[in-house]
Amino acid sequence: MMAGASAPSPFYPMLQQEIGFPAAGLTGIFAVYTIAPLASLLAMGPLSDHIGRRPVISGGFVPIALGPLLFWQAGDVMGLMVARVLQGIAAGLLLSALSAAIVDLEPKGRRGSASVRNSVIPLTGLATGVLVADVLMDATAGAEANVFGSLVVAYALFASSSDSFRDRAAA
Repeated sequence: MMAGASAPSPFYPMLQQEIGFPAAGLTGIFAVYTIAPLASLLAMGPLSDHIGRRPVISGGFVPIALGPLLFWQAGDVMGLMVARVLQGIAAGLLLSALSAAIVDLEPKGRRGSASVRNSVIPLTGLATGVLVADVLMDATAGAEANVFGSLVVAYALFASSSDSFRDRAAA
């Protein structure tokens, strides 16, 4: 999820040139993503405590899948901003629910291991997303399709496979 949140970043200069928007537009695209996850965490962070991890995780992967799809098809700055807002809202929702799920599934004898996972995994994902997207931009002609198409498919699969999480959590 976090890899997908950072994957669009290497495409911004190319999109800026193709679409033709000013530096302020680029700043705006970055800015909306910083606000959206924070607002989402504040407003919906405890949601999975009330309605359950599975519905929040499944539901969170739907809007996050729309983000890369919108990036892939965007023709203006507003489209890119909407994609980032969707990604940000879903990332905030998923980050809280997935972090809570990691704590829920923490082995009884290994208390504290969840905090390490919840610290390292998101940062590793952010770094991986930028790196993989950048490598694909340099190595392939269809990098947008490869990156954004793969993310849409992966997120759709994650949303539909949340049943396995429920089964493991109940065990």
